[in-house]
Amino acid sequence: MSDTAGKADVRLVEIKTVAGLVADDATEAEGAPRQTRCVVGNGVWKEMFLHPTPPIRRILVAAFGVHFFQHLMGIEAVVLYIPRIFKEAGIATRSDILAATVGVGVTKTVFITTTILLVDRIERRPLYLSSLAGIIASVPYLGLGLTIVERLAPRYSSTWAMVLSIAMVFTFIASFSVGVGPITWAYSSEVYPLWLRAQGASVDVAINHVMNVDVSMTFVSLYKAVTIGGAFFLFAGRAVLAAMFFYFLCLQTQGRPLEEIEEVFSRGWRTRLPSSEAVVVERCPTSPMITAKRGRDAIATNMDESYIRATCVCICQHFSIRRKY
Repeated sequence: MSDTAGKADVRLVEIKTVAGLVADDATEAEGAPRQTRCVVGNGVWKEMFLHPTPPIRRILVAAFGVHFFQHLMGIEAVVLYIPRIFKEAGIATRSDILAATVGVGVTKTVFITTTILLVDRIERRPLYLSSLAGIIASVPYLGLGLTIVERLAPRYSSTWAMVLSIAMVFTFIASFSVGVGPITWAYSSEVYPLWLRAQGASVDVAINHVMNVDVSMTFVSLYKAVTIGGAFFLFAGRAVLAAMFFYFLCLQTQGRPLEEIEEVFSRGWRTRLPSSEAVVVERCPTSPMITAKRGRDAIATNMDESYIRATCVCICQHFSIRRKY
């Protein structure tokens, strides 16, 4: 919805850009055939890395950061080396190790399914931060339990330390699966404007896989250098950094239309939109009305005629171009 004719013209340009209908004005004035182009390729890469605007810079920091920290807190070390971790925790037989490994997989599946059911009911930030809180609470105790078992073996066996280590492994997996794992992908897909989404998502995937490989390939060398308990203490410190990063630099995006995301990040890092202030848009199928609900107040407003006109013009131009070709 646009309040002025100027905003309607801006929206029309945006719609044309996304649809690939932006044409050179000089060419149109000369009566030459229309040349369509999209803002893709080198132009987008330059806009991302060479000349980003402050909102785009904040979007890139938030999206790249959540993928950077996702694996940095050690989830791949636990998932890929879980038999070795259980062995270090004191589980001796292969059948018990196998049963515990299957239990980890079941736990991960159950909590990811829970997140799928809750992600649209609970806001992204509380779910993600709650997940990080569980990780921060469990990983140090996992390191503590593994350290005690390692120091006492082989002379003594500490049953409570073994139970603590196993319980903290399951708590870590559950905490990660309920927030940091799935919400990272959901959040990073929401923050990009349409013209930047393809390139931004490709960089996200690259960062995610690089961190995955880095943690996976360095875990064995790390725990041999600082002990397995020390490795998890290090992962706990990284989880604290991830929580600080997400709390201060990642803004709330749930309930915001895609075209407003850049506006949200244009307000700065300190902007926080409380849940009660989130705007929910409902369209009545039988009436050209949009009801905007802000908190407890409901305001009914007519759709802006200029915005309707701009949309219709863009659609007509699109179909006229298709008929030409």
